Amino acid sequence: MNNIFDYAPKELVMDAFFAWIFKELNTPKLSKHKLHFLESLHLDGFNVNSEITQIERQKCNTDLLITIENKIILFENKTTSTIHSNQLANYKKALPNCHKYIYMKLGFIDYKEQQQASANGYIIVSIENIIRALEPLKQCCQIVNQYYEFLETRYIKKSQDICNAIKKNDETIYRHSDAQRIFLSDLYEKLYSKNLYAKNKDTLTFRYSANKGGAPWTQLGIAHKDKQYGDTKESIFWRIDKKKKDGYYIRLTQYANIEKTYKKEKKDRLNKLRECFEELVKKKSSLKSSKVSNEGFKSSEIGIFYFKNNEYDKLFKALVDLSIEFVEKYKKL
Repeated sequence: MNNIFDYAPKELVMDAFFAWIFKELNTPKLSKHKLHFLESLHLDGFNVNSEITQIERQKCNTDLLITIENKIILFENKTTSTIHSNQLANYKKALPNCHKYIYMKLGFIDYKEQQQASANGYIIVSIENIIRALEPLKQCCQIVNQYYEFLETRYIKKSQDICNAIKKNDETIYRHSDAQRIFLSDLYEKLYSKNLYAKNKDTLTFRYSANKGGAPWTQLGIAHKDKQYGDTKESIFWRIDKKKKDGYYIRLTQYANIEKTYKKEKKDRLNKLRECFEELVKKKSSLKSSKVSNEGFKSSEIGIFYFKNNEYDKLFKALVDLSIEFVEKYKKL
């Protein structure tokens, strides 16, 4: 039988499914699994007799509100999109008396999302939590079984395949935005814990989007200097992208939105940054860097590594240390 959820993968369907299943948990057929379901979604403090008394969708623009024993729980549900604007704080402001605030997502939750959700007081519910919650219910109802299979195929298997491909050094996997985000999210998390960023965690920035042709790119900012060129800031970041002839790479980039009057000054700094980078790379025999391009006015390549030339484990480990060492030198430049 075709899976109905393959034809309806949007967030509104996710909202509808969970609104429906929370209501069904009050029925004799599924009530015995209620406590397991709630606890799997980090909704602790209830018991088998706790009744879900109210379910609301799209109230104050929120995805889902459920009430259990007069305690309101707010759900912000996502499939693959991420947090935008100031939505999490706005929901709390609109509904300040909720018992719990849940950030639930089917797709990959990067480290920046984790920080944003936690900073706003939201509990993170991942695809693994959802699968655990649905496991005992899938034999009780065909709808649950289909949603469970949909999640396994569309999200769990995809994530496992991407992680396996990364570890096997399959550079083509970086055509997927999730693969790029997994790599740089892990690097972000490693660097975030270092003393280098103890006083200013905001120095680390995480962005991702797509080029005009639709190919994804992802970048992690590791350093910057304000007013380096007059009032213009200079930023240093790692970026994962693709070159048509040479394939997928991660490069260290110098960026500044300068006027032409600062072209020579920026070029001189770029040469110093490249010298610093090359000096550090020479100390790391496991890394194989490639020739940089001299094209680019605002954005310039400091150093570049192609995934096909570097084993994942060695590359990732070296990039952690290389980033820290480079930033220390950058501060003194």
